Amino acid sequence: MGCKNCVILGKEEKAMFRAHSDACLAESGVEPRLVDAMLSGELVDKPALRKHVYCVMLKCKIVAKDGKLQKTALLGKLNNRPDAKNATKVLENCAQQTGDTPVDIAWNLFRCGYDKKALLFNYMPTAPRDDHLENNSN
Repeated sequence: MGCKNCVILGKEEKAMFRAHSDACLAESGVEPRLVDAMLSGELVDKPALRKHVYCVMLKCKIVAKDGKLQKTALLGKLNNRPDAKNATKVLENCAQQTGDTPVDIAWNLFRCGYDKKALLFNYMPTAPRDDHLENNSN
């Protein structure tokens, strides 16, 4: 039945995230197939993918340069959205991630949201999605 923790992105938001992801490809040096795999639900823990996730989250103002969640700014963007209640709870639960570097902290934050099928995963740019995904939940 879809993702109860997700926020549905509009066309402009998706375009913005796609642009940030494209810009981060060169910066992170990640193989595009790893990004594609991640967006298909297969998360491979590689340094370049960690850098890519950090770069996209930084450009989207989800995290600060130190890799920590910009909770106030992000929650402010979500407050007037009817689909944000559960995603906000997940963010609250995932906010206190730790790591040795800003990239590690951002990666751990992303993993927390990703594992809970939450907002942060849906912030990543994706290819056009099939609306019949719930049929594949065997």
